[in-house]
Amino acid sequence: NIEYLFILADFVFPPLTFLLLYLLLFSVTRNRIISFTGAITSLMYDIFQLFLAVLIRFDPLYFWLRIYKGDGRVLHMSRFEAQEFIFPFILIAILSLWRGLQLKKRNWIVFSGMIFGLHFYIYPYSTLFYAVGTVILTTYFLFHSKWQEFRLSLLCLGVGAIIAIPYGITFY
Repeated sequence: NIEYLFILADFVFPPLTFLLLYLLLFSVTRNRIISFTGAITSLMYDIFQLFLAVLIRFDPLYFWLRIYKGDGRVLHMSRFEAQEFIFPFILIAILSLWRGLQLKKRNWIVFSGMIFGLHFYIYPYSTLFYAVGTVILTTYFLFHSKWQEFRLSLLCLGVGAIIAIPYGITFY
C-alpha cells in the first residue's frame, strides 16, 4: 500500500536529513552547537517563518489558517514528492564531495559523482543545484591554481555525466 510508504517516509527521511545536515555542518564548522542549530533551523525554516509572520502581523489566526490550509503539512521537508526524498541524497553527495576534497581521496569523489549521476534518474531538477555548485567550485579551483582539487572536482562531474548518459539518450 502506497499510504504505508508515505508514513514510512515521514518517519525515516526527516531524521536522516537532520543527521546528514548535522554531519555536513559539523564537518565545516567543527562546532556542535552551530551544527545542531543549523540543522534544526534548516528543517524547521517554515515554522520559523510562520512565527515571524505572526509577530509582524500580530494575527495568530494567520498562523492557524496556514497550518490547516490544504493537507495540513506546514513543513517544507514533509513534501514527499520532492524535498523529503531528494534532500538526503543531495546532502550525501555534498558531504562526500566535501570529505573527498578534504582527504584528497578519489573514492569519496567517485561516490559523490555516482550520487550526482543518479540524481538524473531520481528527480532531474535537483541535479541542477549540485551541478551548478560543483561547476562554480571547479572554476574557483581553476582560477586559484589548486590543481589537485580541480582534478578531483572534474572527476566528480565526469562520473556524474557518465552515469547520466543513458538518461540523456532516453529523454533528449
